Amino acid sequence: MASAAEVARPDFARNSLQVSVTGKLTEQRFNDGVYYSVLLMASADEYSPPMPFEVRSRKSLGSRGEVVTVRCQLGGYFKRTYNVTDQNTGEIRRVRPIVLTLDAVED
Repeated sequence: MASAAEVARPDFARNSLQVSVTGKLTEQRFNDGVYYSVLLMASADEYSPPMPFEVRSRKSLGSRGEVVTVRCQLGGYFKRTYNVTDQNTGEIRRVRPIVLTLDAVED
């Protein structure tokens, strides 16, 4: 018999939150045993800017300027909430930013 928590929550297999990211390695820093690598994704068209992503990993993803493909685990968390006042109406809204994380899947 399934518990109530299992029934209420959809089946999220760990692999269902994995993505493959390909981009040019533009920056890389090392802190507390973790590499933080910035990858620039190709633009969708000639008028769009390239999209930057930061990938955390235990190993270096490559050298600067190299195009790399990395399998990543999606994650995220909420940042601290804050209030924003609309300049036109004066309405105060509460904002709760979400941060998306990409961690390299290392076999």
